[in-house]
Amino acid sequence: MRNPIVFTIALLFAVTAVRAQTLPDTGAFAIVDVRVEVGDGRTLDHATILLRDGLIQAVGPNLKVPPDAEVIKGAGLVAYPGFIDAGCSRGLKLPDWQPDQDRVPDTTSLAPASMRAANRKWIRPELRARDCLALTDAILGPMRKNGFCSALFTPAGGLITGVSAFANLNGVPRREALVRGNVGLCMSFNPSDGAEAGPPGPRQAGAGGTGYPGSLLGIIAHIRQALLDGDRNRELMPLYERTGGVRPPFDDSLEALQPALTGKMPVIFNADSRNEIDRALRLADEFHLKVILAGGGDAWKVGPLLNKRGVPVLASVNFGDEPGVVKPSSAPSTGTRRPGRRGAPADPPAPTEDPPTTSPAIPGAPAVEVKEEDDTPKAVTADEHRKWEERVSCASLLEKAGVPFAFSGSGLKNQGDFLKNVRRAVTAGLPKQAALRALTINPAKILGVDRQLGTIEPGKMANIVLMTADFTEPSASVKYLVIEKTRFEPGAETAPTPNPPDAVAVDDDEIENSREQSR
Repeated sequence: MRNPIVFTIALLFAVTAVRAQTLPDTGAFAIVDVRVEVGDGRTLDHATILLRDGLIQAVGPNLKVPPDAEVIKGAGLVAYPGFIDAGCSRGLKLPDWQPDQDRVPDTTSLAPASMRAANRKWIRPELRARDCLALTDAILGPMRKNGFCSALFTPAGGLITGVSAFANLNGVPRREALVRGNVGLCMSFNPSDGAEAGPPGPRQAGAGGTGYPGSLLGIIAHIRQALLDGDRNRELMPLYERTGGVRPPFDDSLEALQPALTGKMPVIFNADSRNEIDRALRLADEFHLKVILAGGGDAWKVGPLLNKRGVPVLASVNFGDEPGVVKPSSAPSTGTRRPGRRGAPADPPAPTEDPPTTSPAIPGAPAVEVKEEDDTPKAVTADEHRKWEERVSCASLLEKAGVPFAFSGSGLKNQGDFLKNVRRAVTAGLPKQAALRALTINPAKILGVDRQLGTIEPGKMANIVLMTADFTEPSASVKYLVIEKTRFEPGAETAPTPNPPDAVAVDDDEIENSREQSR
């Protein structure tokens, strides 16, 4: 390399080679000959969608396909904007509660007349869902299979539970998956709302009603006190910084309440019943909060009021089982169940004259198909069915009242029920385009990401779901998804391997009893 010109050319070639090896995947896709539901009511037939660098580059007929783009044949498929779940409490690994932020008084020798200033039981607005994301394949797979490309992740299981986060479901590292880190402060009057695990809350089974707050009155007072303390903290801190004097305590919870108290961040209030909705609105009035209702099963009852105040609803599609509908079950019969009472324990099994020849508890034994009987009084079943129909019709009534709403899967045990229940809402009177908006552009607007998501338009994020038929058809399934730069084919994804039969725990005495019966 004595010749400097030769050395320079060789160096340029080496640098170019290194850059070529480290350039990221541009995610260039061309979806051709597809029917496009733009998301704003427009439909394009036999169109092409060009995607590059995680963005929608162009949409329309007769577009030239770039030579480096991966072609996705869309003939017979329908393209929708990626569906958005407007409320998901799964996919979060929340830390344990640390309610005591100060010294606990010795009540054996002193009975304090006032509440401790830093009693933060079931209150932690400083928690951020974005720091707790645990989006495993077991969480993401079922959501993508139902056409969801992004979701709002809401911490649950408390009174003021933390700040929600909006993320894509493409399984990339958190720094790349997050679309918006701070969406809204989550609050509830019932700590059991959305909680999947953890210690019981004050109104939850197992709490015993002991300790403060142990009642609805105590819960409302507890939330109000935290918000009042936050207001006071906003006055004291600037005063201390200007004039000195007595130093106010530094409290993470009070600091974290400031964006909500100043209107810079909305409060997502989980309120399902009419009374809870009324309480949430009164609390919002008292502290000048920008409120978004979540759950909202009874929101249709105050539709005109919500429309007048501009309060949106993240409407849960967790309708529950339809009362009075008896389904066959392959599980061993343990007695009769009353479908009208969700969560009610089964009645004890009736004694049988002859013992069964096989025990379903033994691995490998054939399951006997039985039908669950329904001995619920007809009047009770009819009343439960009326309430179930009201939940199903809620979205339709909100649409008629002009209330902006989006669909949420909060509380769903089976992710596969999401679209099934959306179809039930359509059958109950919700227009198809309104249902599509509630899955796409509505949640994008409510959650502040409509510049990036919600419609299939140039410049927006490349979140596209391709379905085999109209999403309201029961036979429709998801063929492909594109989430930014990655293409998914949910039907081809490997399902988790179930536990082998010999991994099932069986009691030795039960096996021996079964052998004796067989003899």
